[in-house]
Amino acid sequence: MSFRRMALAFLAPLFLFAGVARADDWKEFTSTDGRFAVEFPGTPKQVKDPRQTKFGKVEAQLVILSVSNKVFYGVEYLDYPASVLKAHGADELLDDAVESALKGVKGARIESKDTISASGSPGRQLVLSAPGNLQLTMKMFLVKNRLYQVIASVGKGEEKTADPKRFLESFKLTG
Repeated sequence: MSFRRMALAFLAPLFLFAGVARADDWKEFTSTDGRFAVEFPGTPKQVKDPRQTKFGKVEAQLVILSVSNKVFYGVEYLDYPASVLKAHGADELLDDAVESALKGVKGARIESKDTISASGSPGRQLVLSAPGNLQLTMKMFLVKNRLYQVIASVGKGEEKTADPKRFLESFKLTG
């Protein structure tokens, strides 16, 4: 999967949907189709993004909210054909997502990379420092053949008004 395209899909809307959300505006967003729930500090936008990955053509679903030009929250999910999971396995798909993330954010460097899980499904957590004094934290989970990517991006100086930890920890699988 090309993270460059995913990063553009996530980060380009920063300028399109900018708005100011107060800390008490956090509300749970539930995606029936996505089978997840997560808290956002405002109302997110939903976008479909068909793309070609190294594992085949997929249609990514994005739920995104740009609080400002330095604070962004998003969830992306896409379904790989069952044959892809069988041929490549969860670890390979997750490791590829991590590699794509690093390659896709030009000038980024890895601050940390960990193996995690959600509801028994394998995952990865990646923290990147990116140009423009941005810190991106991503959680990736593979649930059967569905890849979830949960991302919070916060610029330096915005730590007091943003709550990436709350966003990331509020993500839960619902189905």
